[in-house]
Amino acid sequence: MFRSEEWKLTLRITATPPFQRSAFLTNFLLYICSRKLSHREEEISEHQIGVQALGRPAAYNPGEDNIVRNYARMLRQQLEEYFAHEGRNEPLRIVIPRGRYVPLFEPNTRPEAAEAQPDAKDPAGVPPTSAVSKSTARLRWSLLIALAVVAVALMSWRYRHAKSLPVEPSLYAAFWEELACPGRTTYIVTADSGFGLLQDITRRQIPLQEYVNGDFDKWFADFDATMRHFGSSVDADRLAGYTSVADLNTVVALMRLPGLSRGNVIVRNAHDIHMGDIQTANLILFGGPLANPWASLFQPDSDFSFEFAPESDQRSILNWHPHPGEQAVYQNAGGIGPQWTYVILSFLPNLDGTGHALLIQGLNISGTQAGADFILNPSAMTPILQRARLPDGTIGRFQLILRTESIGVSAPNAIPVVEHFSSAK
Repeated sequence: MFRSEEWKLTLRITATPPFQRSAFLTNFLLYICSRKLSHREEEISEHQIGVQALGRPAAYNPGEDNIVRNYARMLRQQLEEYFAHEGRNEPLRIVIPRGRYVPLFEPNTRPEAAEAQPDAKDPAGVPPTSAVSKSTARLRWSLLIALAVVAVALMSWRYRHAKSLPVEPSLYAAFWEELACPGRTTYIVTADSGFGLLQDITRRQIPLQEYVNGDFDKWFADFDATMRHFGSSVDADRLAGYTSVADLNTVVALMRLPGLSRGNVIVRNAHDIHMGDIQTANLILFGGPLANPWASLFQPDSDFSFEFAPESDQRSILNWHPHPGEQAVYQNAGGIGPQWTYVILSFLPNLDGTGHALLIQGLNISGTQAGADFILNPSAMTPILQRARLPDGTIGRFQLILRTESIGVSAPNAIPVVEHFSSAK
């Protein structure tokens, strides 16, 4: 198997930047291809992929946790990207049929491959690269880097000069009025910071269904918060349901906005929400998927996703549809120098598609706080709302990645580094 052309192709794909930046995508592809090439296709199931490649426990239920389906969609997209560009001259291509997970190795018969087949291959099966192609690749990367620098500079300039832009109070107010429209309940769902802390401590990520079931003693059986001086201990379930002071301050500020104060607004912690409450409601959700698992319900509609590496405590935001000048991955930056962190700010359809959902999801508490400060700043939000406004005057979907400098648990002004807009409501 390990000398076959199919396996060499698999390794070349996993060596590309999108796969190097995502351990889950790499594990997914290596698992299904190794089982296929070793004639063990019966082991390629949604449950086995979740357990063997994506770190889910043996007892997890694929019907309640869609992580495999989400990553399968992303994997298909990345394979299409590879064979459309970097791998267009590969003699074979990998296809994962929709509705299945067993990969197919097929001839790469695209016109691009037929027109540019190499005359020979080196012993590793990689087509030789000419000096001209190397020069072209260097030029392409130089141009992409230059575009990225210019794009970030323009976004930074636009934010710094936001106060000089005409603020449209009516547009900013209209945005909040859409989130608190008459005849529909709006839920403000604060993060379950205690639950997020439990996952940080134990290096486990608990899916929404298990969170709803509330069986914390099962998931955090080895959690120990003994208070030896007092002869007592704190169970894991007693830490859930707490939120941060930052979230509470944001809720107070939101309730002072005229658009929300006149609506039917209910504030609840993520721990106290039920699916029946929010199925048809408008939503404002605080916290990333660790502190607010309800945010995972919106992953299929999002251009971005979170990835956590428990062994290194590295947190990343993956940009699945990068525009020119954008990165595919944004990670917390620590060490010497600025402590950068990122936050996703999304305005999407609600769960039944008839209303709205506003999600503020930071890689950490300071990131979420920076996102909350951003939405409360009319000067920062107005340029975004102007670009998101549809011909009928309503606000269309938008998805942003904001960057901010993390100082302890606080973060100063956030700057948009990624802006995606849609013409759909």
